[in-house]
Amino acid sequence: MTKNDKLSPYALDASKLTLRYGDHVVFQNASFHVHQQEIVSITGPNGSGKTTLINAILGEKAIDSGTLEVLGKKPGDANAVLGYVSQNYTENNSEVISVIDMVTLGVNGNRYGLHFTNASEKADAMLALKRVNAVNLAHKRMSTLSGGQRQRVQIAQAIASKPKMLILDEPFANLDIKSTVEIGALLKTIHAKYNITIIIVAHIMEHLRNLVTSQIHIENEVAAYFEDAELMGTHKVQNVEGGGK
Repeated sequence: MTKNDKLSPYALDASKLTLRYGDHVVFQNASFHVHQQEIVSITGPNGSGKTTLINAILGEKAIDSGTLEVLGKKPGDANAVLGYVSQNYTENNSEVISVIDMVTLGVNGNRYGLHFTNASEKADAMLALKRVNAVNLAHKRMSTLSGGQRQRVQIAQAIASKPKMLILDEPFANLDIKSTVEIGALLKTIHAKYNITIIIVAHIMEHLRNLVTSQIHIENEVAAYFEDAELMGTHKVQNVEGGGK
């Protein structure tokens, strides 16, 4: 193992990080250190910059100043071991695709286009469906699924490649209470069984208090990081290390 291959204890390691969206400052001078195998929420009101931070983590948005490492690497360099569930992802895909074919896209790395699959890839896709208790959906069309079922399929696709980190953008949006509870329980089970870091983007902490172990809250150009369960959701930004305007 070379020095560059040495594993970092942190899933996200930010130091004096500043992000901008155009001329607008999203947040500045923020430092936070999220350990691997945590479940962390990224919260904030609409337009606060949650998506900008996710894009920075994925290497799709340049860092304006400071540093950010993802699993010990530069943003983008760790994407091969990241699973990502975007909001309303299936709306951008053909509704006639079968569930098993949708999940197989996560196995072979062709999430945005189909190709001929082999038996091994299909087996890995079925294993991913088994992990989210959705084997019975394998041969159904995406267009026939409920919101909760679609979310299970998207999570199966994201974990099919056995990632070290799972990022979910608004996974509870447009779900009824029953599906919300079920998806929350599923994520908790995935975390416990497979010891992966999970990042959940959400507007508020509702439905997350019994799930997450830490919180990054973005508001008023500040990114506040909380590890204390009693402080999560309070948005007491003065507690952030290196945060502030």
